[in-house]
Amino acid sequence: MEKKYIILIALALTISTLAIIDYSTGAVEMLIFEQMDYNYTHDVWLPPLSEDTGSIAGYYHIDGKGKNFNFKIMLPGAELFDLHEINGTQVCYDKNGLSGNGTLTHVQVTYDTLAALSAKDLKKAMFGTEFSGVYNMTCAAWTGGGNFSNNGKSFNGNFFIVGAATDFEGNFTVSLEGDRIKIVSTYILYPHGQPNSNNIQKVVDKVSYM
Repeated sequence: MEKKYIILIALALTISTLAIIDYSTGAVEMLIFEQMDYNYTHDVWLPPLSEDTGSIAGYYHIDGKGKNFNFKIMLPGAELFDLHEINGTQVCYDKNGLSGNGTLTHVQVTYDTLAALSAKDLKKAMFGTEFSGVYNMTCAAWTGGGNFSNNGKSFNGNFFIVGAATDFEGNFTVSLEGDRIKIVSTYILYPHGQPNSNNIQKVVDKVSYM
């Protein structure tokens, strides 16, 4: 349950920044970028987390104008893996997928951005671009959000999730490891609405890949 939360959050954040940078670098002048509309859909695949779990495939969609964007992640069939329910409602993931919106508060295209784009390497372009932003998202019976920033050397962020049964708070780092995007997160979880509970759990340096 916790793994699915972290992977989906990281996936939404990464896809959002990837798509926006892809379009923003076509117009370096921010004034022009502010007026740009975009609409993009592509496949996504989450590899197995362990030998006894399967992979999940689907698609993501992003649209917006300039710094403001909306995103949606659909993983058909993933709801069959989520058997957690409260009053008949799935609490982690359902057929409606994960959706959200965000705003880039800062974008600075660098030489590394342009070099990576000329080589058609969108992942390196993302990590080579300086940017920061905030985001919100919803999925099944929970809501969440946070902020993120990349100074061209380190890509960090934080997140929160308010769930039907459990709430989460944490931070993450995103890095490029070979052809994979690596997400390392540290977070706490506790019974919904009880941040001072004696039942707080802490997960340190949880690693997932995309």
